[in-house]
This record gives sequence, C-alpha cells and structure tokens, in this order.
Amino acid sequence: MKTAYRPIFVARQPIFDRNGDVWGYELLYRASNTVSMDGSSPSTATSRVISDGLSLALDSVTDSKKILINFSRHMLLVESATVLPPEICIPEVLEDVGITPEIVSAVKRLKKAGYLIAVDDYVGQPGMEPMLKLADIVKVDMLGMKLSEVEKLSRTLTKYNCKLLAEKVENRGMFDLAVSLDYSYFQGFYFAKPELIEGRKISSCALTRFQLMKDLSSPDYCVDDVAKTISHDVGLSHRLLRYVSAVSHYAKIRSLSHAVAMLGLWPLKQWLMITMLSDTSREDRSQELIYQSACRGKFMEIIADSIAGNKFDRDSLFLLGLFSNLDALLGLPMAEITGHLPLDDTLNNTLCGEETPLSGLLNMLKAVEAADWATVAAALQQYSIPETDAAEAYTKAGAWAHKTLAAG
Repeated sequence: MKTAYRPIFVARQPIFDRNGDVWGYELLYRASNTVSMDGSSPSTATSRVISDGLSLALDSVTDSKKILINFSRHMLLVESATVLPPEICIPEVLEDVGITPEIVSAVKRLKKAGYLIAVDDYVGQPGMEPMLKLADIVKVDMLGMKLSEVEKLSRTLTKYNCKLLAEKVENRGMFDLAVSLDYSYFQGFYFAKPELIEGRKISSCALTRFQLMKDLSSPDYCVDDVAKTISHDVGLSHRLLRYVSAVSHYAKIRSLSHAVAMLGLWPLKQWLMITMLSDTSREDRSQELIYQSACRGKFMEIIADSIAGNKFDRDSLFLLGLFSNLDALLGLPMAEITGHLPLDDTLNNTLCGEETPLSGLLNMLKAVEAADWATVAAALQQYSIPETDAAEAYTKAGAWAHKTLAAG
C-alpha cells in the first residue's frame, strides 16, 4: 500500500554557531493548494501544515538541533505553535505581525509554556521594543545595511537579554563583521558558496576518490569490483555493514559479499559515492553541503519517472544532484573539477552553469532550498511534474540522505 503524503515541501536552512557547527535549522514550508481544500478552517489547515511539515522534516534532522519556524499574526493569535514541542521548536515572530497588546499577550503565553522566542528580520524598525524585551533570539537582516548601520543596530540590542543571529550572511566580510559584534548564530548563502582559493589544486586523495567515482559510474563496474574495492578498506567495510543494518530488515549478515548482494549494485554505488564525498571534510558546514548534495541526487533520481516524456536517465540525474556542490566542498572552480570526472557534455555543462535541458531541474532544487516557491511552481509546470509527486520525492530524498549519512 502506498504511503499517503500531504503535498508539503519543507525547505531547511542551516543555522551555524561561532564554531561553524550546525546549531539548528529554519524550516520553511510550501503547501499545495489542495492542503486547505478539505473543508477545514484556515487555522486548522495552518496548524496541520506545521505539524505535518515538522514530522516530515524530523526525518532529516538530528535530534539535538533546534528548529525555527515562522509565525504570522494569525498563527500567533490562534496559538498554532502549541502543536510543536517547545524543547526543540522556536517560533519566529515575523516583522509584519504588528505589535499589539493581543500579540504581546500571545507571545507571553508561549514563553510561559516553555518556548524560546525569535524575532525575525529586525532592521531597527520602530515599535518593536515590547517584542524585543520578550525575545530570546533576534535575527538581524545583514543584507542591504551599511557597516555603520549594522554596528549601531547591534549596539542598541545589547540592552536586551537576547542572543543575536545574523541572517542573509552573503560573504566572508559580513560573517567576520557579525563575529566581531558578538553575534552568536549565523545563517545565509555564504555557508553554501564556494570559497575559491587561488593556486589550490585537487589533492591526490581527492583524485583517487574521483577515479573510484569514475569507475562506479561506469555501467561496466560490476558487483565483484565494488566488493573488492570495499574489502581493501577495513573501515569502509565496517561502515557498509552499519549501513546495511540501518536500511535492511535482515537480522544477520553472513559476509561482506552477502551485504553487497542485499543492497544491490546501484544502491551500493550511491552509498559509496556519498561516503567518499563525506570523507572530504568532517566540518558541519561541509556535512550540510553533502546532505544537500545527497538529497538533490536522490530527488533527481526519484522524480525522473514523473517528468513528462520520461526523457532523462535516472542515474545521470542522480550524479548531477550529487556533484552539484563540489565547487563549494573543494573550494575550486567547477570547470576544473569536472575535468577529472567522465561526465557527458550535458551533465558537465549543467554543473558548470551553462543552460541545458537539465538546468531547470537543478535550479528548481536550489529554489526549494531557498524557499523560492514561485520558481519551484514554474519549474514543476515546465517539466509537467505533479506537485504531489515532487513533494513526496523531496521528502523521501531528505530522509534517505539523512539515513545514508548517519549510517556512514
């Protein structure tokens, strides 16, 4: 029996602490029009989207991480947040809620119930003082403000008992500024962009991994070859057995060959490629990019059958998603990296930013991650992909990526 999925996209955006470790995630939802068409009231539908979306998101989030969720005026007044666990969920008060006595009372009730409170997109707008006094975290929008404005705003916030979160951090300069102003948390595309370092070369270790990835992506690479590759590495063999135990219902594994046979060739290749990517760095920032890459690859693979005309190869789409963050992971231009990978022209050109028949799919995934729902909707229409199929595929891909990396 097919699992019933509500058509909900859940974009997760990582929030880092001063050490560069992932402290939590902001979850941004996009529910299709069908969610609220079952006769339920707007408040009920909103609460259901939040609770269902959180359940889906938790399949791909480590238990100890905090979850930040935007709350509109209506959602605060109908106490939608109370469907969420206060020990991990932090409501974000949006900048346009209007600070009225009713809103202040609603937020006070949430704090009394044990919730931490975040104020979103603060840029010094007047009238926010009652909310700033209640806030545990204030998110300061760094984009578009001058250095002097950021410094002045940050100083005014020191009188409140709250921690500062710099959002929309786009580059290293903005990050360093926020650190110097004693910000505790950081969020933005800076953490997902490549830091190109002049003169850097691909290491011999990375070249070895690329060669193995080249072999793995070949249709001639057989199960025996994969098993032989794994058997030469005790640590890799142990990690494979852990992964098989996590994804299989088998109680006992007789041998490495048995484990290989249980998984199947393509799932095993996928696991190996992700494991090798994961080994490029153990920093939280890189691990977040690797999760994103794995999620992209699996989504591309799953959604291939839903694309009108079914004209794209599933395996090629998986590789496109998986390799889409290599420049950020290695700090090298994508063109230099792809020169070491045996990709066909379409994959290579797509990864290097050229317009191809696959560009729209990759851009759609980036739009999901940025919660740019208008672009997502346009891409789904372009490829004639049903929204319910895409939402289900994205949920499955996130859960798969999390399980694969956790077991590795």
